[in-house]
Amino acid sequence: MKKFDMFPNPEFQENKMERFKIPISDLREKPDPGQVEKLEKQLEDDEIDIILQKVKNFLTNYSSPVKPQEISIEVIDPENKKVSIENEIVKIPMFASCEEIEGLKEKLFEKFGELSKDKYEEIILSKLSSKILHEGIHALIESKPGSKFAKDLEISSDLENTEGINSTLLDEAIAYGIQSIYSKIVDPVGSLEPRVLDSDDEFTRKQKILGQKLKPKLEECLKQDKKIDKEFFVFACNKIKEVESEFRS
Repeated sequence: MKKFDMFPNPEFQENKMERFKIPISDLREKPDPGQVEKLEKQLEDDEIDIILQKVKNFLTNYSSPVKPQEISIEVIDPENKKVSIENEIVKIPMFASCEEIEGLKEKLFEKFGELSKDKYEEIILSKLSSKILHEGIHALIESKPGSKFAKDLEISSDLENTEGINSTLLDEAIAYGIQSIYSKIVDPVGSLEPRVLDSDDEFTRKQKILGQKLKPKLEECLKQDKKIDKEFFVFACNKIKEVESEFRS
């Protein structure tokens, strides 16, 4: 994986962000301390704590009250659940021994045949780390109707934002875009960045496509320590219009 330059500006390097461990609670009926330890190491190696601090800095006035250091993880029994966020708690449904997550093992077998246990573990832990970053970003964005994020989106273009439809779209796209920037490449799968799936509903497809359109701008902002501003909202609104136009054609 190409290492992302976290601190490109010499001035910013003088105040490097402090590392912190994202706490993980294993609430499954049969906890697996060894598995939790591996997930902790994956998050540390992927520098998820640093990335979340960079995102918080990017959001500035559009951020929720949640601090990156307040985000935590709960590992829960699967029961057909998906990775989700509740306030600042990321819920991770996970089988023991890293054997499965959200039907991934079956999908991998269909494409690549039988893989070793270590390879499944590498892929699953890497995907979980990426999903945790995505959900953690949601914890940091305040995009509900009436928020400064939603209001500034509305005044940056003629887009309607009924019931927060476009502020939610942009919130998700930012999370997908940043998730894509930091996605790893793992053999034999390749890049683990979010992909548009046949099973995705239309709104989810729009989120992922918009995320890809925003990715270069987001990468520029994160590399250069820029804050979200009016220029970003105007850029994002134009990209939303592009996506909507593509879906109409």
